[in-house]
This record gives sequence, structure tokens and C-alpha cells, in this order.
Amino acid sequence: MHFHAVNTKIRSTYAKYIKEQPQLEALERNTVAEVVSFVENWWGLDFGPTFDLYKINRMLEERVYSILVSLSYYLQGETKTFYKAILARYEIRDIKRVMRALVHHEDLAPLRQGLLALPPSFLGSEGGELTIRSFLSNLEKTEYGRKLIVYEDQPMDRILFYIEMTLDRSYYENIFNHMKKLGKKDQKIARELIGTHIDLINLMYIYRGKRSYEILPQEMANFIIDGGYSLHLPKLRKLVRCETLEEYVKEVQKTHYGYLFPSSREVGLIDIEVEHILYEMYRKRIQSTAFDIAKIIALPILLEYTVRDISTIIESKRVGFLGSRTRGLLSIPEEVGDI
Repeated sequence: MHFHAVNTKIRSTYAKYIKEQPQLEALERNTVAEVVSFVENWWGLDFGPTFDLYKINRMLEERVYSILVSLSYYLQGETKTFYKAILARYEIRDIKRVMRALVHHEDLAPLRQGLLALPPSFLGSEGGELTIRSFLSNLEKTEYGRKLIVYEDQPMDRILFYIEMTLDRSYYENIFNHMKKLGKKDQKIARELIGTHIDLINLMYIYRGKRSYEILPQEMANFIIDGGYSLHLPKLRKLVRCETLEEYVKEVQKTHYGYLFPSSREVGLIDIEVEHILYEMYRKRIQSTAFDIAKIIALPILLEYTVRDISTIIESKRVGFLGSRTRGLLSIPEEVGDI
């Protein structure tokens, strides 16, 4: 298919929300109120007279989701189906958020208003009790539910990890099934971008599983996401079989992604490093002059990271973090944003 119309729309969206990296300008504001005012002007939104970070995040995410859904009208055939599979990430994010709220015994009322893609009916009737068991039972009618129900009796300190890995694996398997129906040129581009994304997710999850949850290798192997660009299943299985975290890090250092582990680091910092790599990869593809499928793959991630950066900046200002400390937590690599 021809991508001229949708790519023109994407470039316009990119120019407004991402290109000049406005979150770095927001970071320079001195107070929470100044940051919020800046974001309101940037996004053309009114967050109301009182500060509510949850409401701010919800409004930004609603704007992003609306923008991304509108792009589907420019697409046709298998490309449109493939793009809808990409947007399923928002339904998965909703499921993860509900699960986190249930595990941590948080109030579900605000969450009901903030669902983007998951129908509220999956949370049962408003005012009724929702448990992990009942939520997973409600999800059984979806393609994800049958895979998640098996974890309903897992310990609370592990169930989120299992759920997140299972959802991500299901998500990328579905994308790859639709990717196979694209034209050869589009397939090649999609495999490179999404395959690299899968590589990094696999590395991050294996590290997290070994460091924080001490998951057995034979168990971890069940969660590996197939379809990586540089790391294929035999190599991933070898990484999973590493008996210690130190051995795992040394093996990763021998791969294309060795720069992830110049030394032992905290999980949170690995998450941020992965974001930096993906941000740069997608930014370069969206700035390319080519009219191809890369931009519809890149835009959802870049917008998602932008919203996350805004939330990080606002929360950091609220608790009094120094700007230099917050800068290192943003998705924009410092050597890029500070040029």
C-alpha cells in the first residue's frame, strides 16, 4: 500500500508532540504548577484547577490513543489489520494496570474511568467486589484470558511478573502472525524494528527473572518471546540456562547487545537503558524521508514514552528531585537531548 497520507499525518503529530523534545523544556520549569501549565499549552489540554497526576496521565493517554486510532482510517487491508494488532498494546496495558491495582489493593474506581481499550465490563459491576480470580475469569472469553487463568493461585510477589510476560508474549505472537501477511518490503522493516524490540524485552525479562524472582531456567524458557531479530531461540535458551546472574551478564556481553551490561546494574536502570535504545531506533525511523511502514510502528512507542516522561517530570518536581537526577530517568538519551 501507499503510505503517503498516513506518513504525512504522522510527521505532523511527531512535529507537534515529539520532535523538539519538549519534555526537556518542561524539566527546566521550577515548580509542579509551571510544568503542568507548560504541558497544558503543549498538548492543548486543560487539567483543571487542582493538581491530580492520575487525571493528567489519563487525559494525555486518551489523547494519544485517539490520535493512534485515527491513523487506522488511512490504512487498508493487511496493513490495517497489522496496525490494529499493534494497538492491542493498549488493551494489554489496561489488563496490567488492573492486575497491579488488585495485587496492591488499590482503589479500582479511578481505574474504571481510565481504561483506554479494555471494556469496563471486564471489571464487573461498579460497586461489586473484583478479585484476581474473578478478573481472570472474566478475561477467559478473550484470547489472553485462557493463558492467564493458570496463574490465579500464584504468590502475590510473582503473579505480576508471570502475567506481564505472558501478555507480552501473546501480544508479539499475534503481531508476527499478521506480519507474515504483509508485503516483502514491509515485512523486512517490521521484522527489524519489532524483532529488535523483542530482543531487548527478552533480555530484560530474563535478567529480572534471575535477579528478582529466582525463576528456574526451565520455567523461564516458557516465557521467551519468539521472533527476535538478533537473538534466536537457541541463543536465548542458552542465556536462560545460565546458573548465576553474573554468568548471564557475561554471556549477554558476547552478543550484539553487550552494551546493555558494561557492568552489573540495577533492574530499573536496565529498563531505562532499553527505553533509550528503543527511543533512538524509533526516532531515527520516523525522521527518515522514506514513506514506508516504519512510521506507524514507531509513533505509538514514541508517544507512549513522551507521556511517561511527562509523568516522571511532574512526580519528580512534586517530591523535590534535582533536575539532573530526573534527566537520567527520561527516555531521551542524554547525548541526544543535550545536543
